[in-house]
Amino acid sequence: MRRTHDKLTNIHHVKFRIKYYQRLLFSKSAVYINLFPDISILPDISVDKEYKISCLHEGNTRELIDFHDTYVWKWNYMFSAEDIEKRLIEGHRCFLAHKHQKLVGFMWIAVESVYSTDLLCIFDFPKNCIVSYNNFIRPDCRGENVLPGIRRFAFEEFSKSGYEKCYDYTLISNKSVIKSNQKFNACPIGKITYGYFFGYYFFLPYIGRNEGIEVRLVVDPWHRWRRYLRNKFMKG
Repeated sequence: MRRTHDKLTNIHHVKFRIKYYQRLLFSKSAVYINLFPDISILPDISVDKEYKISCLHEGNTRELIDFHDTYVWKWNYMFSAEDIEKRLIEGHRCFLAHKHQKLVGFMWIAVESVYSTDLLCIFDFPKNCIVSYNNFIRPDCRGENVLPGIRRFAFEEFSKSGYEKCYDYTLISNKSVIKSNQKFNACPIGKITYGYFFGYYFFLPYIGRNEGIEVRLVVDPWHRWRRYLRNKFMKG
């Protein structure tokens, strides 16, 4: 059994490396920048009473880490234990959904500024605005209004504290989240196209001038090549 497990692990690692290098050779993705114009106007979202929604608190993060490492990493690595601690210290909030006392989903929300590990940039938003990012619902619980239920709960909490608008960035291919956003009257106000071409990272934002959003790329577009050459020379 051990040999079978090691073999499967090695196969998974090889496939991952192949996809990694293919992505560096050429890849192209795009996200919509969305605006929720008034978070005090909340739609009537029907969520089964089996689901309980709450806010994550410091010192109670083990469950979220285990959930991430069990379900989320298969799609995308979003955060570590250190990231969670740092986010909470910076004032980010994480809203959780439980079913039968088991964690089934979450949504992170930041205030005014957020770093995107996928886009390698920092977004700065107007004051009194929040930004939602890093959300995930367990696959078997999708289609049951869990994500809109979390968003409604989060918007209600932030609206009580005087926040007015929310932004997010969503892959244009993520039709389910786009449909979920529309329940809150969200509309796209910009688009960012990004990816790699022979190891060069291209980053092309287009956002309306009057939206008050600033986007800062925080990496050298040649960062992959520089890392490769640095590692090559160090080994030599």
